[in-house]
Amino acid sequence: MEDMLFMQNSDTAKELLSLGYKTDYDHHIHTKYSDGSFSLKEIIKFAKVTQLKRIVITDHNNILEGSNELETISKKELGSLKVFVGAEIACKVLDQKTGMYIPIELLYYGPNPKNVQAFIDKYNYSMVPQNEQLQFLIKQCEKYNLKHSEGLQVPKGMFATEYLCKDLIKYPENKAFFDSTYPIVYSTPKLFFKKFCIHPSSDFYIDTTKNLPMAKDVANMALANGGITIVAHPCLYIYETKDEVLSFLGYIRETTRAAGIEVFHSSHTFEQRNYLYQFAKQYNLLIGGGSDFHSGPQTVVGFGRTDQILSLSGHDFDWIEDIFII
Repeated sequence: MEDMLFMQNSDTAKELLSLGYKTDYDHHIHTKYSDGSFSLKEIIKFAKVTQLKRIVITDHNNILEGSNELETISKKELGSLKVFVGAEIACKVLDQKTGMYIPIELLYYGPNPKNVQAFIDKYNYSMVPQNEQLQFLIKQCEKYNLKHSEGLQVPKGMFATEYLCKDLIKYPENKAFFDSTYPIVYSTPKLFFKKFCIHPSSDFYIDTTKNLPMAKDVANMALANGGITIVAHPCLYIYETKDEVLSFLGYIRETTRAAGIEVFHSSHTFEQRNYLYQFAKQYNLLIGGGSDFHSGPQTVVGFGRTDQILSLSGHDFDWIEDIFII
């Protein structure tokens, strides 16, 4: 099955290249060390197929395993491809409207993986058990007369939110609910969690913040270790409108030492990428970008989603390589 998925991803990348698409970098990639489907070596093979010049592995709350494996990979295997390992660290920040904490993620880029992992390991990132989440969410679905299959059980390795959402969209009568709330979730089920379950005023709210570090502490830790943090995919949290997203980023800029934002992300629309880019330039923030690749083939290493392709190149991203080689 994984071999077939590997071939599908490779074929999609080759097709995009044949159509004239070009991208140089991908700074947000997951492997089997968190919730990705592929090993580091397989990701390196993908990057070569896509003709990338540089990638950064950013597994969830895990930097050390990828860093240790990278040390075992020869220069011959890497060729001209530059590979670095960072992390996507879960943390929390105060929502100004509700006065409650919401979970967000900061991307760490930089050296000292042992120190960074030691900080990460001080916190508990475990969530409410998946099937417990599922039963709670099903009860909430019934409040909204959402149709779902009977006898649902979360498969091993899958999130309850995404699993349930994929079931809900099987039934056309549920589409009106998504259209009236978060239309993007209907086409991207993995966003069910970020759009419905982390909003303190939502009936689907699941509090995952209790044992998370504060965003400001993650940013401070990064600087203490010679690295930096940027806000991952800022348009994928509870904030919907441009004004809400920019207000959120303004609060992060004022209350933490995060150095930038992930402007270019697979799920950001072209309009969102544009206003995030302008905001970053206005406040002299670092500009990040990556596919957030997990398994594909709808999302491709380097190119992101095939319906709103990324093209990462140019000097906006020079800082990433610099921060790793300090």
